[in-house]
Amino acid sequence: SPTHPTAADGELVAIGKIVATHALKGEVRLLPFNPKTELLTAGRRVSLRRLGEVRTATLTAARRQRNVFVVRFDDCPSIDAAEALVGCEVCVRRAELPATADGEVYH
Repeated sequence: SPTHPTAADGELVAIGKIVATHALKGEVRLLPFNPKTELLTAGRRVSLRRLGEVRTATLTAARRQRNVFVVRFDDCPSIDAAEALVGCEVCVRRAELPATADGEVYH
């Protein structure tokens, strides 16, 4: 996946964080910052951000499991690959976010 410099970070908004691996086939547990999010769906392009590095990935599967989502990315075929993603923020472009209600803000 392409890695790009942090100059593009300003237009990205974190929607969750990868907190653990799940099983052995490359799935991860993602803690959403908004438990009611509808942005975590198969086919969505996201940015994975950690320590100033950003790379893109596509969600190939996503399902709710209690307070987290169990997700899989197109370039994450194994638990070893999944372990490397723990700690990454999952981001989308600000323009992809739903409109806010009066008094609501994204941060």
